[in-house]
Amino acid sequence: MTVLQTLYAEDPFLVWFGLSGLLVGLSLASGWGAPLAPAAGALIAGLIGLAGVRLGLAFEIPVALLVCGLLVAARVAARRAAARLQAQAPPTPTSAELIGRVGVTAGEFVNGVGRVQLDDAEWSAELAQGADMAPAGMAVRVTQVLGGAKLKVETLPGA
Repeated sequence: MTVLQTLYAEDPFLVWFGLSGLLVGLSLASGWGAPLAPAAGALIAGLIGLAGVRLGLAFEIPVALLVCGLLVAARVAARRAAARLQAQAPPTPTSAELIGRVGVTAGEFVNGVGRVQLDDAEWSAELAQGADMAPAGMAVRVTQVLGGAKLKVETLPGA
């Protein structure tokens, strides 16, 4: 008998936990998540052995494979659902698409800083030079995009 066979005969959970640890280490070292499902299967088989249930390889291997298959199927289903949700979400407008758009102040601007409502989205905004205050509900036009999600706006006359 080899060392592995002897170890399995005495404490089968140690073999399964070792395999699980090896697969988790492989996943961490490579940055690839695929080994985690078989690692979970090996962990479950090890927990069965730790509970003192001796079913032998003829049962433990199918249990590990079943757990692995269920986790892979769940991961595939979750990714498909996420892709469907992402496809349904409206795209965020680009900087060029935002410039010139008209919205309303979502609240009062104080010291030239506040929030602007454009369509269904609320954006952080700064007033253009010369303006310091703007009441809530005032019409504004986007003149510039400052960074990723901050706009520079000017108040519209007569609005």
